[in-house]
Amino acid sequence: MQHRKQFISHLEDLRALEGWRAYEAMGAFLTCGYEAIRKTTEWGAQAKKCEDNYMQVVERCQKPGRTMEIMSKMLALVVMALEENLTDFIGPVFMDTSASERMGQFFTPDGVCFMMAQNLLRDAHSVLESQSHITIDEPASGAGAMILACCRYLKSIGVNYQVHCGFRLTDLDRDAFMAAYIQCSLAGVPAKVIQGNTLTLEMRDAAYTPMLMQRPWLAREAKTIGGQTVPVKTEIEADGQLAIDWLSSAVAA
Repeated sequence: MQHRKQFISHLEDLRALEGWRAYEAMGAFLTCGYEAIRKTTEWGAQAKKCEDNYMQVVERCQKPGRTMEIMSKMLALVVMALEENLTDFIGPVFMDTSASERMGQFFTPDGVCFMMAQNLLRDAHSVLESQSHITIDEPASGAGAMILACCRYLKSIGVNYQVHCGFRLTDLDRDAFMAAYIQCSLAGVPAKVIQGNTLTLEMRDAAYTPMLMQRPWLAREAKTIGGQTVPVKTEIEADGQLAIDWLSSAVAA
């Protein structure tokens, strides 16, 4: 609760300092946090794009030094909140201060998410005896509450979600997409986070968390242990080879 109060207080500081509305202050924070973390997983033109998007927010600020300092404190509060309790921290604050009623944004309470996680994953140990890992797809992720609840439940029953699970999250709203990416990244969740429409299969953007970049095979569909099928490389593994090729050419140049 203390982290939440401090976070909202900093959000109000941003509004007063920059003259932003609540949703503008939250959007600026999410953009900077998202682009800063995503840049660590990118290279070349995409890394530059992350930097450019970040700097666009900085250039809009009347007092950029103080504003970025406040945002860094807000991000630190998200880290501390997730370490204290692996649950959606940004979502409830976002819903109270910045959610769009036009889009019908209402974030599922943590208690409901945890109950669903228990029902979904109660047989996780037996499943992992017969297949390489577990894949979970959240088609309307919001800020990632359901996935964080799954991770917390898996941790409570002794399953390391960072090693044995691969996640995919999709949401239509840009701010929710960025919030989910930030929280999953900071919680060490191996996830592909997508901004898109699950019903129409439209995809506007996608980003891999740092943990998934370290364990790209978790993006594959789970394969039965002992099976003869050799899985095709996932796009993230193919992208990884592109990164090696790009670095090699850069060094050669």
